[in-house]
Amino acid sequence: MKLHQIIVESDKLSSFSPPTKKETGYNDQSDWSGGTNPVKWDGREWFFTGKAGKKFKNKKQAFEYKNTEDGDARIWVDIDGEVERD
Repeated sequence: MKLHQIIVESDKLSSFSPPTKKETGYNDQSDWSGGTNPVKWDGREWFFTGKAGKKFKNKKQAFEYKNTEDGDARIWVDIDGEVERD
């Protein structure tokens, strides 16, 4: 593992508020909204895509953010603010 990979894997946002799940009122569906948007990380702004899931490594709720300046790059931010590149 390279030093850069270790640093990227240990990055954590200092003031992160996760999106919350809101009921849409239509066929028992819900959407994610709110929270810190955009987040600032690695010198760029990242915008919430609306996707949520769980990180494979730690099983924590995570949210996908994208950055169009970097070729549509993606990151996942878990509920504790830990960042991982997609």
